[in-house]
Amino acid sequence: MGLVHRLDKGTSGLLIVARTPEALDNLKFQMQERHVHRQYFAIVAGHVESNKGVVDAPLGRDPRNPLKRAVINSGKYARTHYEIDQKYESPFKVSMLNCRLKPEGHIRSEST
Repeated sequence: MGLVHRLDKGTSGLLIVARTPEALDNLKFQMQERHVHRQYFAIVAGHVESNKGVVDAPLGRDPRNPLKRAVINSGKYARTHYEIDQKYESPFKVSMLNCRLKPEGHIRSEST
C-alpha cells in the first residue's frame, strides 16, 4: 500500500492511494506517462461569451497574494479547454464550465 500522487497539491485535492504493491507500480507508471487526465467543473461569475474554447496563458503565483494563481509572464505554460454546461440568470448571472487541463495546468485564473 502506498501514496501514488497528491492531485492538486496545496489545495484540498484528491489523493491516489494503492492497496497493493502491484497497483502502486502500475498507478505510478500511469502518472509518469501522463495517462491520467484531470477534469474539473468551475462556476464563474457572469456569462462566458463562447460556449466552448481554449485559454492559453502562463500561470504563476499572484504577486499580490501568493496563495492565488494569476497570469504572469514568468509563469508556467498551461492550456485550459472549456465547455459551458449551463448558464444561470437568477439571482446572479453565473456559468458552470467543464474544464480539461493540459499539460498539468490549473483552472484558469482569468476564466471569465
